[in-house]
Amino acid sequence: MPKRNIRMMGIGLALVLLLFGAAPAFSALTPAYDQYSAYNGIPSLDPAPKRDEGSFAVYQDYLIYLAYDNDIYGYNLETGNILKVCSSAIVADETHTLGGLFVSKEGFLFFHDSQKTIYYANLAGEWPAIKRYYGTSCTGQLYGFAQNPWTGAVWYISTTIVHTYFYELYSDKDSAKKHMVYDLPHDGNQGPIAWLGPRSLLSGEQVGDTGYLHLLDPAYPGTQENEREIEANFLEFPGGVSGAARAWYNMVYAASGDGQSVYLIQMPYNGDDAFNYDKIASADRPLGGLFFYGDELFASQFEAESGRKDAGDLSYSSLVDDYVSEGLELQGNYETYYMGFPDYNPSFDQFTVLDRNMYYPSSESIYVYDLDTSGETELILKDSEGEALDGVLPFQLLAAQNDKLYFLDYNEDPRFSIYEYAFEDNEDDIASVITGCTGIPAVLVEHPETGDLYVASYEDGGDGMYLNHIEIDGSVITRTVVADFDRFHGGNNGPAIFSGSQTVLYVENTGEKAYFHEIDTEKGTVDQDVMVWDYPVRSMSYGPYNSIFMTDGDNGGLYEIKAGQAISVATALNGSASGLCYDGYSLIMMKGGFGKDYDVTGLYRVWEQPQFGVLADEECLNETISSSADFTVLTDDGEASIGIRGGTDVTVQYLKALDDEYLDSLPSRPNLPLGAVDFRLAYDDDIITGTITIYFSKEMPGDTFWWKYDEAKGWYKYENCTVADDGMSMEIVLIDGGEGDADGIQNGYVVDPGGPGVPDNNNNKKVWGDFTDDCFIKGAQSRINSALLAVFVLLAAAFLGANAIRRKISA
Repeated sequence: MPKRNIRMMGIGLALVLLLFGAAPAFSALTPAYDQYSAYNGIPSLDPAPKRDEGSFAVYQDYLIYLAYDNDIYGYNLETGNILKVCSSAIVADETHTLGGLFVSKEGFLFFHDSQKTIYYANLAGEWPAIKRYYGTSCTGQLYGFAQNPWTGAVWYISTTIVHTYFYELYSDKDSAKKHMVYDLPHDGNQGPIAWLGPRSLLSGEQVGDTGYLHLLDPAYPGTQENEREIEANFLEFPGGVSGAARAWYNMVYAASGDGQSVYLIQMPYNGDDAFNYDKIASADRPLGGLFFYGDELFASQFEAESGRKDAGDLSYSSLVDDYVSEGLELQGNYETYYMGFPDYNPSFDQFTVLDRNMYYPSSESIYVYDLDTSGETELILKDSEGEALDGVLPFQLLAAQNDKLYFLDYNEDPRFSIYEYAFEDNEDDIASVITGCTGIPAVLVEHPETGDLYVASYEDGGDGMYLNHIEIDGSVITRTVVADFDRFHGGNNGPAIFSGSQTVLYVENTGEKAYFHEIDTEKGTVDQDVMVWDYPVRSMSYGPYNSIFMTDGDNGGLYEIKAGQAISVATALNGSASGLCYDGYSLIMMKGGFGKDYDVTGLYRVWEQPQFGVLADEECLNETISSSADFTVLTDDGEASIGIRGGTDVTVQYLKALDDEYLDSLPSRPNLPLGAVDFRLAYDDDIITGTITIYFSKEMPGDTFWWKYDEAKGWYKYENCTVADDGMSMEIVLIDGGEGDADGIQNGYVVDPGGPGVPDNNNNKKVWGDFTDDCFIKGAQSRINSALLAVFVLLAAAFLGANAIRRKISA
């Protein structure tokens, strides 16, 4: 929603109230910096918000709140209209109080009563929405919800006098997993929760007039209470902590209730509270909850009378960052947030990641950036004599699968040395040297499956270019030139990456353009100019779903490379896009030219927000296959549907249909009568092998297999699957980190793009029947084309204009 609309609405409503001799019932936020503007256009609501219930949420253009009559209403931020969202009749015992309003990214409203019951309603349908009970229980009293933006999983917490319990809500809404038990360090009251990173959650605690945020890793498979605590007392706020939300750049913001302040939580964390949160706005009344929607951060405010809130005194105002145009403009379903910048200025646009640590060069050192805590340490490197590597300027860093770090020496002239540093069993920090590859080393490349090391090099003073394969077995080093060729355009070595099991995508930069060549490592042949780009390419990296991404420097672009085309993901406004790496969750990109008046290096996380599938129609009266599917989606032909259901210890997190034009662009596409889908699974702790069931809207023949696509391997037939006798479903066994897992790492998640395929000689001409009245299809159609997709559009649009937090706030 444009901020101008709220401002004009507020002015108009204020004038109306003044004409009738009444003062406006809302109050203002006062920005602490010029980059923020406050809008206070939401008057007292009718029916009034309920006393002692400050939680609220936003769905599309509606602010969702709990009214004094115990019903839930939606206030339209554009028109001022109020609609009933849910009736109190959904609660079994109306003496139970409601609270904890939360809307997930899929468009589901969650809330709870004062006992142990969770309710949810699909807001994509008609209002008042139909009740749903979440079929699980919890220990203690329910408190609140939060959604992990990286995994899409909804978490909730409950509390007792002694403990706080953290649960992950399964998508089938029939069960939940208790992940963690936590003792609040100060025996205070539970406060808000918010995700800081893919595995780091901030948990609030209210102790009198002081608030704390503790940093936890609730998904870590620990066994003891508080074992997953990363940092107790991570932050301390005067006046308590009443709300928390992810806002601009998905940085976390907190509200101090009696402190009447809104804070930005600064990262990276440097161990000093005074420098890790910054007051960006103050209020003239106590603050309640926070919620971010579009480009506005909403805050609830109430009158304090003997420490209580009275009915009808709750109002809402919002805050806008006026400099959001200075960061990244995102395309499609990508999201981002600003990570800060390294303490030491990187010497090159190069980063590499291994085991949640990011390594980057700075001057004559290599620094380690902890992706979970944002702490930075220096990696001390020594030669075989135990002396410091003085004069060595590391560049072209590569953290390999063999737990070793490889890099080149930019200062060496001519540059022939390749350094190898082993992380394990290297107490003396010795860096070994590999020498003797053909040509001068320029680019290090790792095979994504075998872990073999390749080096792109060039002839000193000549036009020769080489690709070397270096095999290391103990002290024995074998060097093989797998390809040699001339500089086709007189350019220099650019980045290189494996685009197939035996194909290296190599970039030749001329200073004005980038020419992409494909090198066959088996045949030694070079396919020239498979893609040409109008700007030099700075870096390439794997990313989500094993796709290949690139940045093009001063042009400021981040792109995904698909079928010989560069598809825009993000554009760095007023700056450049350079370094790029992948941490298993998100791309990490370095951007220069930070803000209008600054030229500082900044790091950004960029990831693709999961495209959630459509929940199977729970209103279906006949027992069809839809009642057994967690998600169903229409595939690209608009007629066929594919459903998916998790199994024991396996949770389906999302499902989306793959674009048919994209499938056609991939070489050697198999016969996929129902199209293809992409889904993500979450495995329970200590589970490596899981089984899921795929449901088909049309009967498939007995010789159907699950065909998978991998950027490195291309299409391949996955054998570990079984078609049901009726041809309407298939069981698939998938191994975390093994064959069938597209992310290639054992991380508790399995990513699987693929679809049911039949042999080309199977004409499959049987009459498939008319399924148009089957709710398996009808439910998917009605929701895919309804307001649920509008949620995704709005959520994506919320970040298209989002940009960097101006460094003025930390000055």
